[in-house]
Amino acid sequence: MGLEVVRIEDGRRPGLGRSFLRSLLPTVVLIVFFPLYPLPFVAAAVAKGHRWPNDRLARTRVVCSH
Repeated sequence: MGLEVVRIEDGRRPGLGRSFLRSLLPTVVLIVFFPLYPLPFVAAAVAKGHRWPNDRLARTRVVCSH
């Protein structure tokens, strides 16, 4: 698909900490708040830049790698 995750500040790849944080939020929401799981889809659809809440928290962005 040609997608990669980068840091917002400098466009480099996120480190281990940011990657863990980015992966942790959807997992916690799915396990603890299963009925609320569609909310990230809604938040991404209406937010500027269409970024998921976990990307906002980790200060990352998904970009085309071409």
